[in-house]
Amino acid sequence: MSCKKISMLHVAQAEYMIEALKLG
Repeated sequence: MSCKKISMLHVAQAEYMIEALKLG
């Protein structure tokens, strides 16, 4: 896996967590 793909995955996870916290 490339570093770029991993960083994109982390960003997506972070955004998902933020959305979950907002809704929660």
